[in-house]
Amino acid sequence: LPEPAHVNQEAFTKIISNLLNNGMKYAESYVHVMLEIPETDDDNLFRIRTVNDGVIIPDEMKEEILDGIRRSVQIDSVAGEPEENAPYGPGPKKALDFALELGKSMGFRVGNVDNHAGYIEYGEGEEMVAVLGHMDVVPTGDDWKYPPFGGEIHDGIMYGRGVVVPSLLAMPYLKTIS
Repeated sequence: LPEPAHVNQEAFTKIISNLLNNGMKYAESYVHVMLEIPETDDDNLFRIRTVNDGVIIPDEMKEEILDGIRRSVQIDSVAGEPEENAPYGPGPKKALDFALELGKSMGFRVGNVDNHAGYIEYGEGEEMVAVLGHMDVVPTGDDWKYPPFGGEIHDGIMYGRGVVVPSLLAMPYLKTIS
């Protein structure tokens, strides 16, 4: 709420607890919910803050997903001079081939659209869900603490050019579906 709201503490706590309990009945086992109600000088004043600490990856999938992201980050996919079958240069072509092979290894149908784009397909029928992304990256520059194409993990954070591009963030979803 943009402004503090005054509520009955006991009733409000029951309502929030019931909502969270009902929501968790249908959540996957690896999903968690956090609710913060800071103490205030006024017993009837609540400030609720939602906390989003990222995608929760099931432990049994974590290493495989991180390995897929790391291997993708290690490809220097900066656009270059067009070559035969590589309209954006050899780097983006290598990244496209990698993504399609990864999708295929996970059991998906894949397609290459004249080396300009590719798709990884799941399911059948008239309706589909799409996750759009790109595999190329912009030039790296010189101010990297860790190698831009290393995919190294330091203190629980993966570093590298393209680590947070939409196509790589789709990796946990692809793995979960497969």
